Amino acid sequence: MIDSSQEVKKIIAFDLDGTLAESKQSLGLEMAELLAQLATRAKVVVISGGSFEQFKKQFLPFWKGPVNDLVMLPVDGSQCYEYEAEIGEWQLVDEQLFREDLKRKTIVALKDLIASHRYDIPPEHQIFGDYIEDRGSQITFSAYGQKAPIEVKEMWDSDQKKRLAIKAELEPLLPDIEIVIGGTTSIDFLSKGFNKATGLKRLLDRYELKVSDMLFVGDAVFPGGNDYSPSQVGIESVKIAGPQDTAEIIKKILSKKSVAFFCAEYGIQGLPLYAGGLGMLAEDFVREVGDQGIPFSAIGLFYNQRTEASSEELRSENRISLINHNFRLLRLANGEPMIVNVDVADSTICLQVWQRIHGSSRLYLLDTDTEKNSGDIQRILSSLYGSDISINILQQLLLGIGGVKLLRTLDIHPTVYHLNEGHTSFVALALFAEYIHDHPEMSLRAAVQMMKQHIVASKHTILSVAGINFSRDRLRGIVKHYFNRHRIDFEEFFLLGARQENPEMFSTTKFMLGSASRANGVSALHVEFEKKVHPHSLLIPITNGVYLPRWRTPGWPTLSLEDIDDYELWKTRMTLRTNLVAYIDSQTGVKLNPNTLIIVWARRFASYKRPEMLFSDLGRLAQIVEKADGPVHFIISGKAHKDDKEGQATVARIKEYVSRPEFLGKIVYVPEYSINVAKELVLGADVWLNTPIPGFEACGTSGMKAALNGALQCSTKDGWVGEVDWSGLGWILDDEHISTDIYDTIENKIVPIFYERDASGIPRNWISRIRGTVGLTEERYTATRMVKDYINKLYFPNQQ
Repeated sequence: MIDSSQEVKKIIAFDLDGTLAESKQSLGLEMAELLAQLATRAKVVVISGGSFEQFKKQFLPFWKGPVNDLVMLPVDGSQCYEYEAEIGEWQLVDEQLFREDLKRKTIVALKDLIASHRYDIPPEHQIFGDYIEDRGSQITFSAYGQKAPIEVKEMWDSDQKKRLAIKAELEPLLPDIEIVIGGTTSIDFLSKGFNKATGLKRLLDRYELKVSDMLFVGDAVFPGGNDYSPSQVGIESVKIAGPQDTAEIIKKILSKKSVAFFCAEYGIQGLPLYAGGLGMLAEDFVREVGDQGIPFSAIGLFYNQRTEASSEELRSENRISLINHNFRLLRLANGEPMIVNVDVADSTICLQVWQRIHGSSRLYLLDTDTEKNSGDIQRILSSLYGSDISINILQQLLLGIGGVKLLRTLDIHPTVYHLNEGHTSFVALALFAEYIHDHPEMSLRAAVQMMKQHIVASKHTILSVAGINFSRDRLRGIVKHYFNRHRIDFEEFFLLGARQENPEMFSTTKFMLGSASRANGVSALHVEFEKKVHPHSLLIPITNGVYLPRWRTPGWPTLSLEDIDDYELWKTRMTLRTNLVAYIDSQTGVKLNPNTLIIVWARRFASYKRPEMLFSDLGRLAQIVEKADGPVHFIISGKAHKDDKEGQATVARIKEYVSRPEFLGKIVYVPEYSINVAKELVLGADVWLNTPIPGFEACGTSGMKAALNGALQCSTKDGWVGEVDWSGLGWILDDEHISTDIYDTIENKIVPIFYERDASGIPRNWISRIRGTVGLTEERYTATRMVKDYINKLYFPNQQ
């Protein structure tokens, strides 16, 4: 049986007859409900010797989960059916054909067997339907016919002895055919070498998964049984005695602790869903959790860029990009899009739901851009973090209230609700309202105390004005109808988030932290600075990490660091630098020297990050870039929010700096900063430069991404950098004298080590620093470590 402490597999496959339902009987109500819940944890696959027509009668009418999460493999997996939303039908997407000559040979052998009157095969007038059924890619023999009542079938060969004898007799006559026992009276005949394992492995190959990613459950897991082959190829298989056993297995899987994760942004390339590091981290988090097999539902909003000025083509491009990232509209069993209705303000807003599956994680994006909404409602999600405060409130209400309602629609009841930054605080409001609805005698304060044990939170900045702040009147005007419906006193609620220094303003971050049982900052130094500003803070440190498969170059040596010699490591770094130079040329027309040290500053243009620090002494900078025996190239890139006038002005000034004659061809600004640009920069940089005011950079994960590819760190002591002793690895800038120390460090410490080469042309000291930096980052700053820390320290701290 299943160990409920183990991870949830990415695919859970079931035999149909005898496993999910009695032979040829309809799926039971309890099983249908359990499978629908299971589909929120893993992809559900049903495989059977029966034809697709049998699935349509026996299984599909009773399926209650989203069709996105179901795959059907009729005829022992020699056919594969998936739901095609564009045409609203189930489509045959893969098929292994059974040669016609082999079919004829099989049918002749079976007719001879039937005519022999051996094995107690009843005469034709006593059977229900036909003995032999041609299912296209399989021939199936049934001693009493496929339509026989179950009680009749069970009398003939309950111990499989007759069918095992038939199998043994026919195998020498049919050497090119696979013969397997299934159901209660059936024997299946397929192409040699094809069995359920073949069908399941073909499916795994289509999804680019391993056999270890699948669990198979069947009633005929015994030698000769048609459920036996999956275990023979390494797929973890569980033998059950009937549907009741299967129900218990599903219940055990569902009993595993699960997490719902809410974030206002997700860093997915090509989609307008993120503003900066918060979104990058959220996407890395979702991917890593899915790899680790943790039941995980992530919820966000699909910002659709639907404005008066935007074109239909732009919106279509966003949809295409979404689909290309393996998102699909969540659809009901009848094929219609799932709609979640949210009553906020004085409107009912309809949300359609996009879903992407990555391992055990599900990312759901709520979308207002449906014809069921008016044009004004559709435009609520036109953009992320817009300047209209009322729209911001509505967006956050949709994320919180709509997200919780989606979970309930999917029958998901997480153990933990993780609120990632103050934008998600209304998740707590929705949970409190739900609790009050179920317990009418409860006050809001009592509901908070009961529900906060299930809520945890992450704060990503120490600023007192973190998150969004709403005025009392503005917030009341939007939430009053919702509060009236749920009998919540607005003034009692407002006190939970009222800012101490300005009681007329509501802080989403204060409300979030007050609603959570545990909360974390995102580096040790972040929490240290937090407690200097907020002495009563209870934040615990969980330092961010980055998802290695996403950010490390595919060209990185596959050997362990200890097994890579200096030459190979330096060769890899030279290749990455050359690739970056070519990329810069393609994007800007600036031709850098691939043999020159490249220092990169790239991130969001926020004032505390001091993007202009490098240009504080233009004369000194000119000397550094022009030095004949140790030149330096600088690459600058970043972005500012469209409503950030100061940030936009910074961009304009930096463009002006790099256009000066002394910097042409030596310092380059890369416009249109995006995930693709960031990837190119973190792969090719020799040094990653970071200049934040200490105490303001909560973590700074871009440096980790560069470090995974061999870039050395040069930074003020802030975020993750402040946790590390960089002696012999990187360089910490003196913040009190940063305007001069940034040049002194580059010119007198970094440049000499980079250009110091031995007789073979290899910078041994530099390579030693690369080894130490990469090893440190792999050990301490990947998402693998980060997610484990969240599980052990934030989600389930008392259960280790």
